[in-house]
Amino acid sequence: MPEDRYLNVVTDAGCRDAGLPASYPRDSRRRIVPHRRCEPIGQRAWDAGLPGVAARSARTDGEELAYFGRRKLRRGAVRSFDDWFWVGS
Repeated sequence: MPEDRYLNVVTDAGCRDAGLPASYPRDSRRRIVPHRRCEPIGQRAWDAGLPGVAARSARTDGEELAYFGRRKLRRGAVRSFDDWFWVGS
């Protein structure tokens, strides 16, 4: 990934700034925050010209990077870094 500035949804402050609870990816009742609540945040990042969103992961006990690249924004499959980065290397 190129070094760049990504939308921060990793820190507590970044989550709050994005309109999410500091407990993200879970809400105050410990339920996973649904995609429909997160998708507008990604759209705003895209509209602002950011290259992606760095976020806490609801699937793993870590973080994820939604990297937009230069293509039209569209929903795609969720793949681990190892599954897509090393393809064709």
